[in-house]
Amino acid sequence: MISNQGRIVSIVIAVVVGAGIVFLGLQQFKSWHEAKLQSAVEQEQEKAAQQSAALIKQLKRLEQQVAENQPEAVPEDRLAEVFGEPAAQDPVEMASGEKNYDQLEQKIDAFFDYLDKKAVTGPDSGGSHAVFNRMLKDLSEHPPVIVGETRDIISLLHNQAHFFRTLSKDRLELVLNILKTEKDVLEPALAVFYEYYTCEQCATTGSKAPTDLSAMYEYASCLLYTSDAA
Repeated sequence: MISNQGRIVSIVIAVVVGAGIVFLGLQQFKSWHEAKLQSAVEQEQEKAAQQSAALIKQLKRLEQQVAENQPEAVPEDRLAEVFGEPAAQDPVEMASGEKNYDQLEQKIDAFFDYLDKKAVTGPDSGGSHAVFNRMLKDLSEHPPVIVGETRDIISLLHNQAHFFRTLSKDRLELVLNILKTEKDVLEPALAVFYEYYTCEQCATTGSKAPTDLSAMYEYASCLLYTSDAA
């Protein structure tokens, strides 16, 4: 009987000891797991902080580059010279705000009058406005290939030479010369032209050459995809 009781006590002690060992092991594993988890969290936090610091540094560098490359404001007398008197509103601000179509057309006419005073076109051309309208008409009537052009090397090469083939060397040189000599007013000039040639009222009541948004979309696609392919 004593022997049986001794075995029972031994078994109980063994179970208790085993349970204690398991409990201590679980506690040890829990502590180890928590330590590993905390270490991983700290590493991720440190990595995120480093990435955030790098992004902030990059952002500051980009902001500095933008500030350094910010074009100087065009003087009012220069705007008045190119877009006519009175230069009551900067063309960029005017184009981005409420559209005054009469004012847009006046500025377009004044711009071409300014170019004519500088004699950028020959005496037999009919004036810079007429040359521009003929160029716009030729470009609208002969759009580039924009569907699958990168799959065909011939179409791609045609697109890369599209402006040369459509406008000819003389008219391209004329455009390049204007871009070079009038670069200080290019941004306001392009803003006015964009608003003028995309407004419905100017298309129905103005004197501009006929064009539509579909032609503009085709040329925008051509410039985007052909430049990428090149």
